[in-house]
Parts: sequence; C-alpha cells; structure tokens
Amino acid sequence: MKAFLFLLVLFVHTVVSAQIISVEDSIKNQREIEYKQLRANIMKVSAESCTRDSIRAVNDFKITNKLYISTSGPGGSDFPATQELGKLLQKQNIYYGGTWSGNCFGTYSTGECYYIYSTKLTEEKFGKKAIDKILKQAIFERIQKKPIIIFEYNDHTEWLHEGEKTVADSLLNNLFFKKFKYPKDYKKKKQSGQSFTEATVNIDFEQDKLNLVIEKFSHHFTDTRNEKFIPHLEKKISDFINSGNFVFPNQHSINEGFKRSFKIYYK
Repeated sequence: MKAFLFLLVLFVHTVVSAQIISVEDSIKNQREIEYKQLRANIMKVSAESCTRDSIRAVNDFKITNKLYISTSGPGGSDFPATQELGKLLQKQNIYYGGTWSGNCFGTYSTGECYYIYSTKLTEEKFGKKAIDKILKQAIFERIQKKPIIIFEYNDHTEWLHEGEKTVADSLLNNLFFKKFKYPKDYKKKKQSGQSFTEATVNIDFEQDKLNLVIEKFSHHFTDTRNEKFIPHLEKKISDFINSGNFVFPNQHSINEGFKRSFKIYYK
C-alpha cells in the first residue's frame, strides 16, 4: 500500500511538474513570438520613415545644400565652432543644420535619414575633403578666439592631438612664442624642435573658475648647457598656461579628471 501511494505521489508530481514546464515554455515561446513581431513592426516603420525622409532630402537638395554633423549618441559632444562653421558654409551656399545623434535603442531617430542623405549629397557635390577642410578651418578660427578649446574634451577636436608632433602643440607653440624671448646666453641650434619641454596639465576645481594647472614638467635638451634655464622656462610656461587664454567658461564644457600634455619646442 505504501509503495502504491509513493508511486501515485511520484506520478502526480511528475505530471504537475511537466505541466508547469509546459506552461512556462509556452509563455516563453509566446513572448519570443510577440518580441519578434514587435521588432518586425519597428523595423518596418523605421524603413518607411527612412524612405520618406530620404526622398524629402533629395527633393530639398534641388533647392538648398545642407550639412548636418552627427555626434556619438545622445551624450556626444556638440561641434565647438558653430558660429564660425555657419559663416564659412554660408560663403559656399551651404546651410548648416546643426548636430544630430541616434538613440541607444537601435530604433529610428526622427529625421535620421534626412540628415544623413542631405549631408551625403552635399559632400558628393562639394567633395568630402573640401567639407572636412571647412570643418577644421572653423575650429582653427574658434581657437584663435578661445584657445582653451584645445584642452577641452570634444569628439570633434581629437584630431588636434593625434601623432607625435600634434596640431595642438603647433598651435600652442605659436601662441607661446608670440611673447617669449630666449635668455641671453641660451644656445640655439640651427635645427629647431629637438629640444623641448613637455608639460602635463590637469584642471583646478578649487576656484570659482576652472583653470588649468601644470602637474609636472619633463625636459629634453640636446645642449646640456641650456639646462640651467629650466626654472626660467618652467615659469614662462606656467605664466602662459595661467593667462586669461586658458580659463574654462563653465564646468559643463570639460570632463572631470581630464588630463593632457603638450610640448614646447625650442631652437
């Protein structure tokens, strides 16, 4: 009798467990079907929206050349020289529409294909290299007014810091040597650029205004007799960095903990 009851309980438990598993599998399969249908509907709507926006871009291009700049996601950097870019593009009869970004969900962003195809058509008409040159020229013009953007973290200015001898270093050297005079006994070389000071900078958050501060210097001189001028050179570079040219306008324009280094090249 006990054996019969045990087998009966075991049988019931097995049947119930199987039914529960079957129900769970059924719910899971139904959810997968619903997700696939939802995804398919989203892709269909996205494709239809992209088609409409692409056609609109083609039609508008017959009247106006337009340029839009894409940023890396909703948190991407805005273009740092909007006014300068707008004026430069206007000279070429190109309308600057600003920046745009996709979303984090992989779905269609409003106007996405309009921005993409409007920009693509303009780049094909004027040439991608020509457009890139205008973008860089706008940044150069902005740097002349606000040199601090050399040190700001921005997706659109990273090219300034690429390579061994960077564009950023060249710009900073031009600014530095406008007022710098070599010490009387400094030994100059015919070939410049072999001696340099590298400065690592960080941001001072203690003051009302966010200023750059130099964390450390490292020096390389081909003529060791010039090493006696290191204290003088460090002071001049510190004064340069502490000038009004390098004050951040607000805390939102920088990335906390951000560091950069630059080199001042000597004769």
